[in-house]
Parts: sequence; C-alpha cells; structure tokens
Amino acid sequence: MGMNTPSNKEKGGMVGIVALVALVVRYVRGENRPFPERIGEYRFIKEFYHPRRVGRYSFAIYIDASGRKAFAKRWQGWFHDIEYIGLKSDANVLQIISKVFARTRGKDARMFADVGAPEYLGFFEDSSSATLLMEYAEGILVGQLSASRRVAALNRAMAF
Repeated sequence: MGMNTPSNKEKGGMVGIVALVALVVRYVRGENRPFPERIGEYRFIKEFYHPRRVGRYSFAIYIDASGRKAFAKRWQGWFHDIEYIGLKSDANVLQIISKVFARTRGKDARMFADVGAPEYLGFFEDSSSATLLMEYAEGILVGQLSASRRVAALNRAMAF
C-alpha cells in the first residue's frame, strides 16, 4: 500500500462514520411523510413544487367544500431548528397582517388595491412537523417586480 492509501481497517472506520452521520441526519430531519389528506376543513389537492427548493420546506394546495383554496407550507423534523423557527415566525407575522387587513378592509381601498397578503388560516403541529395554512392567492411576488415598482409597493405597504 502507498503512503497516502488508507488501510482496510481505516476504510472500515470511514464507512462506519459515514453511516453514523447518515443515520443522525435522518433522525434529526425526520421522515419525509406525505401531506395529510385533511387539515381542518381543507382537503389535500396536490403537492406544489417550488422552482427553487427552500430549505426543508414542502408545499401543497388544499381546498374546502366551498371551493376556497389554501396553500400549505410545511416543515418536518424531530428537533426545532432554525427552519422551524422561521415557519413559526412566518405564521406570527401573517396572523398580525391578516388582523390589520381585516380591520382596515374598505378603508383607503384604492390606495392599497395592489398591496395584499394571503389570509392566515392556521398553524398546525404534531410531534415531527409544523404546517402553516394560508389563503391561496394568485398574483406576483414583490421580488418579480422591477426595482422602481418594488420600491413603490414597499412604500405603499409601509404606509398601510
């Protein structure tokens, strides 16, 4: 064997370490379970694949009996990591924004016609997942606007 070539004993140790790391990662992340068939009054329609996969989040579309669609953003894992905290924060902010929109509905409607946010529908947790359920809203993301339109939208939102 050459000077830099690991022995069979060393190779076995490396394989054991790799297997242990894979096992720990799987345990920490949890199983990637399918979305539940129902969340509250909403029934699962299909999983939504985001063009750029964001962390460990997964997305789905749900619908209720009246035809109202909902968008689900889900985190899965055994330990509450930074992505879980981010989802929980998203839920808290969306809940506050939904309350503000509900209180101001009808007031200055023309000024804020193109500023909107999906309605908060709920936050659901079990032992290894958390799901934010919000209104499904068609539209474009602020990041897709030109720089000048992005600034104008931000200024209107801040005035809200």
